[in-house]
Amino acid sequence: MEKNSDYKKILLENRKNIITWYPFEENSAILELAIDEETIEINENTKIITKIEELSNEQKYDYIVIIGCIKKIEDNFYKLLEVLKENGKIIIITDNKLSIKSMCQEVETNEMYTKKELDNFLNKEKLYYSKYYYVFPNYKTANVIFTDQHLPDTDTIYRNITFYPEDTVITENETNKMKDILEQDENLLKTFSNSFFVECSTKEFEDNKIEFVSYSNIRKNNYKIKTIIKSDKVYKTYANEEAKQHIEQIQKNINILKNNNLKTLDTYEKNTIISIYQKKHKTLDKVIIEKILNNDTDSALNIIEKFLNYLKQNLKKVDSNSQNVFDKYSIQYKKEQIENLTFIKDGLWDLIFQNTFYINQEFFFYDQEWYEENIPVEFILYRAIIYCKELQNIKKEEIYKLIGIKEENIEIFNELDNLLQNKTRSEIAWNVHTKNIRIQDIQNEKIQLEQNIKKISDDCTKLLNEKDARIRFLEENMEETCEFLRQKETLIIEKENIINGMKNSMSWKITRPLRKLKGLKN
Repeated sequence: MEKNSDYKKILLENRKNIITWYPFEENSAILELAIDEETIEINENTKIITKIEELSNEQKYDYIVIIGCIKKIEDNFYKLLEVLKENGKIIIITDNKLSIKSMCQEVETNEMYTKKELDNFLNKEKLYYSKYYYVFPNYKTANVIFTDQHLPDTDTIYRNITFYPEDTVITENETNKMKDILEQDENLLKTFSNSFFVECSTKEFEDNKIEFVSYSNIRKNNYKIKTIIKSDKVYKTYANEEAKQHIEQIQKNINILKNNNLKTLDTYEKNTIISIYQKKHKTLDKVIIEKILNNDTDSALNIIEKFLNYLKQNLKKVDSNSQNVFDKYSIQYKKEQIENLTFIKDGLWDLIFQNTFYINQEFFFYDQEWYEENIPVEFILYRAIIYCKELQNIKKEEIYKLIGIKEENIEIFNELDNLLQNKTRSEIAWNVHTKNIRIQDIQNEKIQLEQNIKKISDDCTKLLNEKDARIRFLEENMEETCEFLRQKETLIIEKENIINGMKNSMSWKITRPLRKLKGLKN
């Protein structure tokens, strides 16, 4: 297989993510300048060039989209402004010289701008009006896009799904580095964004109200969706034609919630899931964690128990003896592993704390993409815990006991969760995402190798020492043995001399006839 073929496939599948979310006005004229010759066909009205020399002044454009290293064209940038309509916009898509990516691996940054340098450049070109979007992991495989109105938090940083070419060596995990920066100041992410998407103009323009964009690059194509958060609503739609059916499944799940008297923030309209954006309220996981950290554990546990009972009361129960979700996925289990569980017909298995708002002491659900029949409600609570890292580290065992999860349940819950994740996850994307070379791993391997070499050396030294000791032992004993043999040989000679003396004696000769009678030798 060609080296990096999977990585190139990921680039091809996700290259348009950086642009498909942006609300270009209908029938607008678009000029695209692909500086690094990585072109993206935005729409049928897009004219694509790779060099400013190809530019014609015969047409004016509503949008000029520039992709790549701006420094390469800074001296001729004025030519682009000459073909921009009076109220037109320049869109700059470029990497950041001070990116988190450059902190974690070797990146060529000579032709890149920092955010401050880019600001200065825009001002020099009289592009005084601008809106920044901060792109991760980069503009070539965009998976999450932040704005000044919606900066990363400890949940959304995990949407930084990185992909590296084969054999790339990284010094540190990018998401961990993001987390370190966030702990200092969330605004620092503006400076250290991996890529920038900048909407700018010489004239003041109306804000499109987009605050946040995310994709699901790690999934199979038929499950990929695009999420756009505006100031008052959240919009989810398919990221490609294959995923249309998945949006229809989400619509069915909304109806299931309503039919089970579970409150939801979601509605469906024209292939789009629309949610009411709850800026002033916290998701249930944050409410619970906050109470625990404030030493109000009892209140936190009461809310979790209330949540469990709410699901049990409203979701229709089924008999575990009928075919259940473990049977469907051929998971082997013993009767005692499921006899304490409460099986429900409509298994919306992503009814986790992160997908629930707690408003006026009531639960409101959103973002319910997944469905399985005959699933234990305890499994849903188990997922709520394991996908809330802070909660898992604080009170996991206590919460397990509260909601009735036993040790024998966890093994089959883990297996089921892995199978459900594998069902939706792209194997190629997952492998490219997880397989990279970290400096720390190399150092660990070096340490392990050194330890192995030392052990082998110690063992060889020990064997040689034992051999030397054995040789010395044998040498010492050989001398004693030789001395012993010499003594025995001398003794034998002395005995033979005595015998020969006896044979020559008169008495031996006189008794000779008697020895013959007894059969004795002479």
